[in-house]
Amino acid sequence: MQSLMRLLLAPAAVMALTVENRGSSGDSPIGKVVSMLEDLESKMKEEGLAAEKVMKESRDFCKSRTQELGFEIKSGTDEVEDLKAAIQEEAAVVTSESEKVEQLVASIATAESNLKNATEIKANETKDFLAEEKELMETIDMISRASSIIQKEMSKGSASLLQQGRASSLVQALKTLVEGALLPSADASRLASFAQQQRESASAAVEMEMEQAEEALGAPAPAIYTSKSGGILEALEDLQEKAETQLEDARSKEVEAKHNFKMLEQSLTDEIKFANKELADAKSEIAEASEKKASAEGDLEVESKELASDTAAKEELDKDCEAKEEDFAAESKSRAEELEAIKKAQQIISEVAAPAFLQLSRSKKVAAAAAAVALPNELRIPQVRRLIAVAVHPIAHGIEALAIG
Repeated sequence: MQSLMRLLLAPAAVMALTVENRGSSGDSPIGKVVSMLEDLESKMKEEGLAAEKVMKESRDFCKSRTQELGFEIKSGTDEVEDLKAAIQEEAAVVTSESEKVEQLVASIATAESNLKNATEIKANETKDFLAEEKELMETIDMISRASSIIQKEMSKGSASLLQQGRASSLVQALKTLVEGALLPSADASRLASFAQQQRESASAAVEMEMEQAEEALGAPAPAIYTSKSGGILEALEDLQEKAETQLEDARSKEVEAKHNFKMLEQSLTDEIKFANKELADAKSEIAEASEKKASAEGDLEVESKELASDTAAKEELDKDCEAKEEDFAAESKSRAEELEAIKKAQQIISEVAAPAFLQLSRSKKVAAAAAAVALPNELRIPQVRRLIAVAVHPIAHGIEALAIG
């Protein structure tokens, strides 16, 4: 604007130098100045329209971009919150499942230890049972053989070793059989030991009855010997019956113990099996949750950067749009003031170019020019004042200089 006004000053001043010689012809300096002012006014209005168009486009862009960034910021904020919630949720799953893993590991270790101990105990019990079963079976066999030998000896009458040895008790009978090489010493000892165990476990009354029966056996007459041998055979039969009963009881207990162990073994095995399955599931949950958590953390980092970028972009956009509004407002105000000044200048030039002004004396023209130059403060735009002064009279340059100074 100022550069354009300066371009107008030079030709206007030249044309003003010939104002008195050329009078009021159509191509007078005043006419030229008026034309220049009109051109200037037109150009300033065009500049104003162009500036408004640019400003409208800027406002549309600012509005559109602000809405776009606002949507992106809102979406980004929601996404960040969702990702943070997802991370917390997966972290809680990891913590919960980790605690579950610890409990399951301890439970499995306890069940395995119990199963191991139960297995060891049952193995020892089975070992003891087999030993007891073997011993009882051997005892029953020895009793059966001893009874058979005694029966054979009884059939020999007075020539038998039992009669000759005057065997009056089971122990003496076993000893006689051993001495006669009819029964191995080890077998006799085991039978005697077994008989002693049974005697000790019997009641006192039964023990006394057995002793009295043995003492009642008298002389070695065949009839008496038969009674004694019969007592020994009855004792062996009683021992065999007890041995068989013990064997049956031992086997029954073993069957029951084996059944109980199988039940316990199955229970502990199932417990371990299911616990291991739960452990595998828990570890799988931890792995899956950890993977989701890591993925969400990566997405959160990216989304947070994008959100920060969008926020910064909006702040910068707000500053730029605000600055453009301020610049446009200042330029519009300045342009309005200049257009008002041009309008006023056109009015003043129109007044001094009237026939009444041209008929005045030189001194009055100068006075009128001085009055024209003395514009109101709001219209004291240097370029317009110079044009007015040039249009009025060449000597107005001096007046303008005094007025501006």
